[in-house]
Amino acid sequence: MSIQVECPCSCQFSVVQECVGQHVRCPNCNQTIVVPLANAPSLTPAVTFGVPKQSVGGDELSARSTGSFGYIVLAILASLVLIGTVIGMGIWSYLRHQVEAEPAISADGKLQPSIVLPKPPPAAKMRSGKDLSALDPALLAAEALDLAEAGDSRNAIQLQYWAVAQGYVGKYNLACFYSRDGKIDEALYWLQEAAIDEGVDAEWAELDPDLIPLRKDVRWNATRKFLKRANEFWAQKDPAVHHLILPQGYTGKRPLRIVVTLHGMGHNAKGFLSRDFQLLADQWNFAFVGVCGAVARGKSSFVWSEDHQANNDRVQKALKQFSSKLSGAQGKVILLGFSQGAQAAAEVAARNPQLYAGAIIFSPGGLSFSLQGFQPAPSLKDRGFVLMVGELEPRGNYLLTAKYANWFRRQDARVNHRALKGVARHALPPNFNKRLPGWVSFIHAKSG
Repeated sequence: MSIQVECPCSCQFSVVQECVGQHVRCPNCNQTIVVPLANAPSLTPAVTFGVPKQSVGGDELSARSTGSFGYIVLAILASLVLIGTVIGMGIWSYLRHQVEAEPAISADGKLQPSIVLPKPPPAAKMRSGKDLSALDPALLAAEALDLAEAGDSRNAIQLQYWAVAQGYVGKYNLACFYSRDGKIDEALYWLQEAAIDEGVDAEWAELDPDLIPLRKDVRWNATRKFLKRANEFWAQKDPAVHHLILPQGYTGKRPLRIVVTLHGMGHNAKGFLSRDFQLLADQWNFAFVGVCGAVARGKSSFVWSEDHQANNDRVQKALKQFSSKLSGAQGKVILLGFSQGAQAAAEVAARNPQLYAGAIIFSPGGLSFSLQGFQPAPSLKDRGFVLMVGELEPRGNYLLTAKYANWFRRQDARVNHRALKGVARHALPPNFNKRLPGWVSFIHAKSG
């Protein structure tokens, strides 16, 4: 049986009777409200008991018997209602404890899930005659993402599960795939595990369309609190590990062209630097310094800050950490960023031309554009900027790339801006390995 509920925003919608006293989310304003008891149908049947208006002899006795029987039935129903109320209050008390439970930290300083759930059963190990547990987890995760984007959440779950089972970072994506497939308990379990082991951006979790089914669950309020607490926990710990790739055999004596990489939202320094970067370092005499974002979201998840001084401090700290292992000319360092890291790279390079030769910016997004009205140092006109985005990527990334390109042009900086035809995927550009040396040469052409 359904119940009509009205939100303070005036939206009216129906929920099932079992939601009485529970939190539900308004489909119009997304606000969480409690389904009031007043909207529930009466638990007592509408039965009228009484004595016939005219009763004579046996009819009168019959009427009295009927009345007495009615009172007995009423008493029994009242008792059942009372018992049901007591049981219901107990159940609600338990559910309320589950829904409002605060995230806990164990005696050894580790995060504990706010909602305890059993671990979901493993996904099927075999697919097309292949043992998924023996395949490259990075390839499994990549194929899982392709399947999810094509709407095949069930098979995406299978591949992502075995990528994660091998230690590959991807529990958040696994939670998203379960959510899209309508398996809410499984999604909630893996989302909490992601926050504990890898890191989840609480703000993005509130917006991610993949988690819409999960956010409709009555336990989302507790989950929201848990994710925010987890963010605070990891921000205080800051487990950042920056990463350095040098040409094989490098002794630290000759100067290198230094490229500092700024990863996308929720990623990390080492994860961004694939094995291809070592090949580039060996072939082109590059040093790659991978930097973790300025704000920790988890053990292996970082984001960049809206405070670009904090982002620059993070980069400089990483360069200082590796200064004894490499040599590079002042002002010759290039920032290379993707997605949120690309936007951080653009903002930092624009503000610090004395430190950086320029920036390579791929598909920026995830932060605020804050160069409006900013007056850069005159030396910015000698810096170079490469800006690339797929023409079929999300509109926000496409427009933001153009916005930064136009701003750098107005400052008389050298700009190489292209929208890549036919490219829709939010990733590093096709043929990145072949084109990177040319982009670096473009930036170094007049810098210094």
